[in-house]
Amino acid sequence: MTKNIAQIVVGLPVDGPFDYKVADQDQLNISVGHRVSVPFAGRQLTGYVVGFSRESDFENLKTLIKILDEEPIFDEQQLALMKAISAHYGCSLGEAVETALPFSVRKRKALPLRCRQEQESSSGKGGSFFQSINLVLGFMSDAHIQEQLFKEIAEVRAQGRGVLCLAPDADSAKKFYQILEQKFKDQVLYFDGKSGKKQIEQWLSVWTGEARIVVSARSGVFLPLRNLGLIILSDEDHYGYLEDQTPFYHAREVARMRASEEGCSLMFTAQVPSVELWRYAQQEQWTVVRHSDSFPAARFVCVDLRNYKPQRSLHFSVPIFQALTDAVTAGKKVLVLLNRRGFGTFTHCPHCEFVVRCPRCEVAFCYNEEAKTFVCPRCHKSEAISLTCPSCKKSGLKFAGGGVDRVASDLARLVPQARICVIDRKRKTVPKAMDLCIGTQAVFQIDQSWRPDVAAVLDIDSELGRTDFRSSQKVFSELAALRRWATEAVFVQTWDPDQEVFLKIRNFDLDSFYAGEMEKRRGLMLPPFAHLISVVCRSPKQERAMAQSQDIYEHLLKADQEELEIHEPQEDFQSKLRDQYRFIIIFKSPHAERDVAIVRKVLRSVRRKAGVVTTVQVDP
Repeated sequence: MTKNIAQIVVGLPVDGPFDYKVADQDQLNISVGHRVSVPFAGRQLTGYVVGFSRESDFENLKTLIKILDEEPIFDEQQLALMKAISAHYGCSLGEAVETALPFSVRKRKALPLRCRQEQESSSGKGGSFFQSINLVLGFMSDAHIQEQLFKEIAEVRAQGRGVLCLAPDADSAKKFYQILEQKFKDQVLYFDGKSGKKQIEQWLSVWTGEARIVVSARSGVFLPLRNLGLIILSDEDHYGYLEDQTPFYHAREVARMRASEEGCSLMFTAQVPSVELWRYAQQEQWTVVRHSDSFPAARFVCVDLRNYKPQRSLHFSVPIFQALTDAVTAGKKVLVLLNRRGFGTFTHCPHCEFVVRCPRCEVAFCYNEEAKTFVCPRCHKSEAISLTCPSCKKSGLKFAGGGVDRVASDLARLVPQARICVIDRKRKTVPKAMDLCIGTQAVFQIDQSWRPDVAAVLDIDSELGRTDFRSSQKVFSELAALRRWATEAVFVQTWDPDQEVFLKIRNFDLDSFYAGEMEKRRGLMLPPFAHLISVVCRSPKQERAMAQSQDIYEHLLKADQEELEIHEPQEDFQSKLRDQYRFIIIFKSPHAERDVAIVRKVLRSVRRKAGVVTTVQVDP
């Protein structure tokens, strides 16, 4: 193949590839997958070779500066995955490439790449390896799941293939690693993802083929594990698998893409899988493994607030407060779940009604009693507390609403004999001596060796009332986890006890719950029956973000796609975040790749207004 012109992409939101001349002395040493240093828009950037051509449509091509490494860092198979991600999620190919590489590897510094080890087998796509997809219901701590994991991994390793194990966050990944290390001593690598020398060393051990069983958090789905035989994705329904930056990928979908490209098996674990995964399992006839140990044991009690209205100053209905106090008196453990942080959810002036807000997001500050600070619930900006009103300059600001700190304060006063602990993101364990723990959803991340006898969810209606079509599934998953964790009973208090999610969780009727959810989503054409694609315009200037979104909307209407249901631009749910005003266009698409391509074409044709950043997200 002639290699006088290299096609190169860079990690920027610009379409490519770009043609560069290759010096004669470099043509024998350059291949697809090489990192190179190139001049780009007056700067020197790291580029990635994705192809070659005999000639170019452009004259006066620039020459690439140098080849950074002796060996390519990715191959044709990995490049195919990156192209699929670019097409599905609407990012540039260069952004997809850099997303697949750890931060330390993206730098313009030569890597000590050695020749990759020969693997024991190379069945790959279309080979003799039998590809299977399993969905196992339960938690990673369950004995039946661990037994299934060990069996699957041992079989894959016996065939000489690698195993990639994914967890939704770093803490879960460490626990996953500890489980596997007990069985496969000194064979497992924990890829912690932290930038620096250690990250490069770990990545190189995967690239060279030294590491054959690798455990990592979300971004590990891209690790260059050769001759991959099995991808295990634990706790699939966890929100941590969704990337919050461009290209906003979901690790579940990338794992499916990679398994298809490399011909490897897949295994998912979850107590309550996402509706999307359940749909895949039905359509593709996966093996679904259920075990009696994975069924919730604690009884479920739904308190109708129409009959037991909480006192104005408290968060508890009478039956729940009685159950909590009885449990503490009997020496039992109690867990209270309220998905609101802080002491007060907003602070106002009783004289002029001024509300203290975050200047960056324009939402009410929460009051953190322990730190004596105001904290923004969106951007987490904190400010020192002042009880003087910024508007009328009078003293006596009042705290209203209530979060976990307020609940803890009330319980300390009402149940003085209880040893109380507030659980936040920083706390990893709960002292065994604690009688009563109060926390947000961070409680599900702690070491569950501390087990409550009784659990209570105080504001379940707010979670169900969110502008999120997945809220029912999330609440069902949360209640199922609590029923598994608690030993005796789980209480919820609600104004609508006849909601479908409460009726289904009582008997843990998974099949019936998913049937109802899929019927609703099919009628509304929501995932997994269609794709949601959002185009978000953000800018420090509100009028510019709004005008940009309106221009894009008008161009989309001209695209004339009959199957495309486009909604007018509106303020995003988070209308202002970190000094950026946000407007969103949402549309439903039966064909993500086709319609993402239309969106990208429209974005190229619309003139970008100064200071406006536009992003595309698929199935947010």
